[in-house]
Amino acid sequence: MGRSLAEILQSLPEQRRQAVLKRREQLVTEVLSLRQFQEKQRTMGQGMDIQLEDFSSLTLSTLRDYVESLGGFLDVVVTFPEQASIALDLGE
Repeated sequence: MGRSLAEILQSLPEQRRQAVLKRREQLVTEVLSLRQFQEKQRTMGQGMDIQLEDFSSLTLSTLRDYVESLGGFLDVVVTFPEQASIALDLGE
């Protein structure tokens, strides 16, 4: 018979066990955030959905407005290999 998750976690070194538990919490938070996002999106109606259907012509300001209407903030970060990331200020 297989081992339980608790048994597997107990067999891990403490540092690894803590990393696994931390990642679990991150994933739970992401799932809950996604569920909240989906619920807010459902309550928004069709107006924004129509504007966001054609991503080839989507502007950052439209995306920012959409994200903010859902209660979030849009951050754009540019990452280059072997260089520091640059956070872009989208302004208002």
